[in-house]
Amino acid sequence: MLLWDETYETGNIDIDECHKILINVVNLLTATHCSSPRRLSTYVALVKDSVGISFRIEERLMAERCSEHPEVIEEHVKEHELFVERLAIYDEDVANGNLAVVEALSIFVKQWVLRHLLSTDKALGNCLAGDRHYCDIQFPGDLK
Repeated sequence: MLLWDETYETGNIDIDECHKILINVVNLLTATHCSSPRRLSTYVALVKDSVGISFRIEERLMAERCSEHPEVIEEHVKEHELFVERLAIYDEDVANGNLAVVEALSIFVKQWVLRHLLSTDKALGNCLAGDRHYCDIQFPGDLK
C-alpha cells in the first residue's frame, strides 16, 4: 500500500492533489484480489482516468512554464504515453478474462507511479518553481 508522503510533493498544488488521488486509486487496484474481470477493468479504468487528468495538467504546465526545455518535455510526455500504452495492454488482457496478469499489473502500476513521482515529476516541480536544472533529470529507462 502506498501512503502519501512529503517526498512525493512537487510544490505544485494541482499536481500534488492529482497525485494524492492517483495513489488512492493505485491502492484500490493493488489491493484487489478479485476474480471478476469486470471489477478489475473498473479499477484499471479508474487508473486510466486518474493518470489522464494528472498527465493533462502536467503537460499543460510544462508547455506554459517549462518551454525552454523542449527535449525534456518530450521525454516526460513520452513516459506518459508509454505508461498508457502498457496499461492498455494489461487492460485488454483483463477484458479477455486473463486474470493471471493481476499481480504483474499491480506491480507495474505501483512501481511506475513511484518512480515517476520521485524522479520525473519532482524535476517538473523544480522547473515550475524556477529551478533551471530540469534538463538534468534522469528518466527511468526500463519502461520502454
